[in-house]
Amino acid sequence: MYLSYADFGFLASGQKFAAEAFAAARLQDEISITGFTFFILVVMFIPFVFIGCYLAFAPTILINGLSDINFPVAQNLLLIIGLLVPIQILLERLSICITAIRLKDYLVTRVNVGANMVKIFGIFLFQDGEGIRLAEYFLFTTLISILVALLVTIMVSKRLGYDLKLLIVNIRFDKVLYSRLSKLSWNTFLLTIAFMIYYEADLIIIGKLMGPEEVALYAVGFTLINFLRNIFNIIYAPFSHRLNHFAGVKNTESMVTLFHKLIFYGLPFYVISLTILVLVSEYLIIYWVGVEYEDSIWLAKLLFISLAFGFLVKPAGYFFNSTLNYGYIRMLAIVGVLVFLGSLLVLYPQYGLASFAISKILVGFSLFVVCIYGLRSHVWVLRELIKIMPVLLICFITLVMGLPYLLDSIFEITGKSILNLSILFLLCSAIFLISLSSIFISSKSVRTEIKRVLSS
Repeated sequence: MYLSYADFGFLASGQKFAAEAFAAARLQDEISITGFTFFILVVMFIPFVFIGCYLAFAPTILINGLSDINFPVAQNLLLIIGLLVPIQILLERLSICITAIRLKDYLVTRVNVGANMVKIFGIFLFQDGEGIRLAEYFLFTTLISILVALLVTIMVSKRLGYDLKLLIVNIRFDKVLYSRLSKLSWNTFLLTIAFMIYYEADLIIIGKLMGPEEVALYAVGFTLINFLRNIFNIIYAPFSHRLNHFAGVKNTESMVTLFHKLIFYGLPFYVISLTILVLVSEYLIIYWVGVEYEDSIWLAKLLFISLAFGFLVKPAGYFFNSTLNYGYIRMLAIVGVLVFLGSLLVLYPQYGLASFAISKILVGFSLFVVCIYGLRSHVWVLRELIKIMPVLLICFITLVMGLPYLLDSIFEITGKSILNLSILFLLCSAIFLISLSSIFISSKSVRTEIKRVLSS
């Protein structure tokens, strides 16, 4: 977790300003900004390296009750974490930073898919009669990640004409760049800390207040929404960089147009996907983890609902970031934390475990209200949304009334089943695509845009 957030927001801030510089063809400025942000990362990683190496020689400080067999395993794992994992993360972030700014991060994704397959099947090389040689396997996967990240960085730099030598020279502190990036960086870091509190701290708090059984029940839905959030992030991330491109060349009109399109296309995407997931939750969870996690179903439904406001909150966050609207960035952070903690204090005594999921819904709604207020000058985009509302409402009602009947006629709730889970996934994917297509095709503006794209 430390390595994920040790940049104090400077990496995200640096990517924003580097994307602007790239769009304006100021490549020297882009490389200087990237070099400065990686200097911050290196400086913040150094204490982690020393602490990791120290703990490797005294692992009992961190892990109690180590047996004679597990002691050297813990030592090796901590040494790998301390020495190699920081290098891995630096190289991975560098390759992503270079490609994402240019909207070419799919190049990294392609290579990573192959690398992950090697890691998965490589586990068989480290199995023996006593189990898996954990430290050796972890070293193997870490070295694979480092090698792949290094090769990808070199390959991408040659393909995209990126000057790595100039970048290395620019990995240094720059007072001017610090002044330029620091305000957005600290606001981004505040938002990141807030995000960790109201989106990532649930399991820790549940573990302290309740127990391992409740943690396990909540973790099922928590894992599913984290998976969904990752998918949404992958889909939306390129648009974030595109907004920064428009900001870099002062093209406000294109920025606003793109932002409105994200809301227009995002609403049906969120509504249809989350409606399907809520309706299939019972089958999804039982086929995935078994009937013993039946009590996780209603928690998962609440957690899915908590994501519904993301159709506006996510693009609004990108828009506030691109336009350097620090006030609303801070407001999103502060309001989210206050609503989450306040809701837990009020709801936990009566609702127990459910209060965490309900609090997430209230956080989503409160952030939605903040975004509505912050974007009040763009309220006319609602006129476009109103045009697709009738078809969206018809799809929603059809799903709510018809999907449960369809599921009952196809599936039986028996227990864990990879086959049934696979069929359920294919069925949901087909329903999602059909529903989404019918909504968008009903819109004249979407049909016009499709014709324009096909004819170009």
